[in-house]
Formats: sequence, structure tokens, C-alpha cells
Amino acid sequence: MKKFEIVEKLENISKAILANEDNFSQVDDLLDDRDNDVFSTQWMVEFDNVEKLKVSSESLGVDDALLERIFKDVFSKSSSSELASYVSDDFGLLIDAVSVGYESKWLTALWDSYVVGVIPGGEIDMQR
Repeated sequence: MKKFEIVEKLENISKAILANEDNFSQVDDLLDDRDNDVFSTQWMVEFDNVEKLKVSSESLGVDDALLERIFKDVFSKSSSSELASYVSDDFGLLIDAVSVGYESKWLTALWDSYVVGVIPGGEIDMQR
């Protein structure tokens, strides 16, 4: 998948997560799920792997306008800058991973969660 394809898909996915009221009904619980060691540690592993590849390859960079809009949209629905940052950072990580050709089961599971309109947290199902 090319960067422009993932950006376009993420724009559509952002609409799905905003429409899913379950994402915003228990923001504190979702933040706790995101902050638990299982999720946060693996997120940082994936981030570090992508960053290493960005240094050694020509990264296409993150679409700042898209990430800013996602942040603002999630913030307006949740009143949580922390949740808005997490979602925006996830989208940035996914765009960067595609631009450097990095894939993992965990990132695929993160993507799959967003595809069905769910903001991920906690243990992600990697059965795909």
C-alpha cells in the first residue's frame, strides 16, 4: 500500500472511529488500556523499529494536516487531549510504517482495530 492510499484510508477510518460512540463513552477506561504495559510497551517497540528505518531510508513523512484534524476531531468528541494525542500518534505511526515498508503482526492488528471503528488499547488480537 502506498502512502497516499493509507492516508486516504485513514481519513475514512477517522470518520468510523468518530461515529462509534463506544470509543468515547468510557474515555478513562480506554486511557487506562492504552497506558497498560502490554499496549504501551509494544507501541514503543513498533515506534522504535519504524524510527530506525526512517533514518536509513527516504521516509515520505507524516501528513501533519491529517494528524492535526484527527487530533481536533477526537478531542472534540472526547474532551481528552491525551486520547486525541494517542489516536493521532497511532495514525502517524501507521503512515510512517507504510512509508518505510515496515510491517508487523501488531501493527496490522492496530490497523484492523481502527478499520472496524475501534480505538485500540490493552491487548490487541493478532490472530490475523
